[in-house]
Amino acid sequence: MNKIIYLDSAASTQIDPRVKQDIIEFMDDDWMNPSSIYEGGREVRRKIEYARDQVRELIGAKKEDKIIFTSCSTESNNLAVQGFIKSHSPKRTYIFYDWLQHPSLENIKTFIDKYNEDLNCVWHPIFNDEYGRIKLSSLKTYFDLIKKDKPIDNWVKVLVPVIYTNNETGVINNVKDISELVHSYGGYILADCAQAIYHHPINVQREGIDIMTFTSEKIGMPRGVGVLYVRNGINIKPIMYGGSQENNIRPGTENTQMIIALGNQCERIKNELEDNIDREYKILYLMESAIKNACDGICKYEINGRNYNGKDYVKISPNILSVQFYCDDNSHKGYNNQELLTLLDQYGVCCSAGSACSSHKSEPSRILTSIGLTEEQANSTLRFSFDHTLKEEDITEFGKILRKCLIALKQN
Repeated sequence: MNKIIYLDSAASTQIDPRVKQDIIEFMDDDWMNPSSIYEGGREVRRKIEYARDQVRELIGAKKEDKIIFTSCSTESNNLAVQGFIKSHSPKRTYIFYDWLQHPSLENIKTFIDKYNEDLNCVWHPIFNDEYGRIKLSSLKTYFDLIKKDKPIDNWVKVLVPVIYTNNETGVINNVKDISELVHSYGGYILADCAQAIYHHPINVQREGIDIMTFTSEKIGMPRGVGVLYVRNGINIKPIMYGGSQENNIRPGTENTQMIIALGNQCERIKNELEDNIDREYKILYLMESAIKNACDGICKYEINGRNYNGKDYVKISPNILSVQFYCDDNSHKGYNNQELLTLLDQYGVCCSAGSACSSHKSEPSRILTSIGLTEEQANSTLRFSFDHTLKEEDITEFGKILRKCLIALKQN
């Protein structure tokens, strides 16, 4: 069996061995229900509250801000958007949504439009530039249109969900600039930081983030716990009903072991992030070099979401490469990404054609076509994503395997 070379960390990260040890320890010691009044239950409750503080420390939140534990980013996004809308109903809420946002945010609109018309919610799409970033001019236009109708105050609320790092191209939105514009009109910003939190320093105060979400499987942990940050003073109503857990906002007995482990992992990330980011940028350059060498004399390639004109700096995440492969002739015919994926998989290379949330769809990536790629270009694109643990010898081996696969497809 081939050695696994894992290049799909944007889907799920490999589990940090220290997290495994945490979970084993907590399963032995912290299995009591944190809502119980006896000492064992109270001790588990104290550890959960400490985990909240560890999350606050990582993202620069204040003590009075809410940290709500959920099951994943999808639930956190649903709770954030639907809970925000419900907290202001029957007053009108405007949602300015990004075309390139995560499917959980995209599909909330479909659900509310179909089943909850009484929530008095109006949706406006925000347009993106050629790199997938939100266009501030588009955002400003919609705010100005609303102001002509009604003042943005207690009777009209505006929420702007933003994906911090695009999960296919790695392009980073200018969140601070977006939040400054949104706040100047009295609106609020929701940042989906699932792809960013493990690879980028985020401070909710410095960047003006009002609501934020992320999830355990993107930070060196198993799946099972998500985070919703809500700045003090912003109201979120529950969308499920049951007990009084999580500030009466998210009912259900807490996933104790995972929450405590997540707190510890957030503390590690805070302490190690600077070194890990440096390591990832080195890996990024090595990966680019490996891809260049693999294609040399065989085919051409292009990295999506990059600019080379020097006029408009595009911030990129250090851990995602979205790459088109196409023939080295005048035809510019793209390699079929499904065929290339299959060959790479046979050699033990794990990567993807795009977002894991959409990997079973046959149509081309909506994100790539939205930033100007043709269907053929999108269907010749693979996403390679990694974290600071990727070894240099694995990058070297990946380059050799990629070249073999490209040669095999060219001969066919």
